[in-house]
Amino acid sequence: MTDKELLRHIRKAQAGDSEAFAFIYDAYSGKLFRYLRIKVQSQQQAEDLLQETLVKIWRGLPGFNPDKGTFNAWAYRVAANTLNDFLRKIYRVPEALEMSEGVEYAAAAWQAESPSQEKLLDLELSLAELKSKMTRLPVAYRLVLEYRFLQDLTVEETAELMSKSSLAIRLLQHRAVKKLKILNKQNHEDVQPKKISP
Repeated sequence: MTDKELLRHIRKAQAGDSEAFAFIYDAYSGKLFRYLRIKVQSQQQAEDLLQETLVKIWRGLPGFNPDKGTFNAWAYRVAANTLNDFLRKIYRVPEALEMSEGVEYAAAAWQAESPSQEKLLDLELSLAELKSKMTRLPVAYRLVLEYRFLQDLTVEETAELMSKSSLAIRLLQHRAVKKLKILNKQNHEDVQPKKISP
């Protein structure tokens, strides 16, 4: 779908055309579900959050202004805010969360859809290794890698979503990749057998 097509459907949906919104729903529900599924414990929670997100998008659509940013970044921001509200409720009533299940599901879905695993920045990492290493990165590094490479957002959309400049996102991305490479190298050195000198 081109940006022009998307904008045409957005304008129709803003005028109340439910068929135009159905087109937007179809285009974004899979992406937003994968984003949410990484963050929560169960598929059911992700499905509930997706429905809540899409309702908020429908209700908020009249206020969306394409001159102030991309729809992609706006939709992800709605999803992120919905997720944050949900997580605040959970932290008020704590429950044990097993995050790895969600990450594995989303990574598998991403891998199945993505034609190029080389998008993992020339790192020789499996998705399981990537997941493990990303938990050792600062939050900003994790977010920029997730938005850029797992969610496939542009630099500009990532900048809008993280409230940073495009230059700051490029720098963060560079540092995150560099840190991942260091972690990967350390991991390989730990696995290599040590030479014993005679």
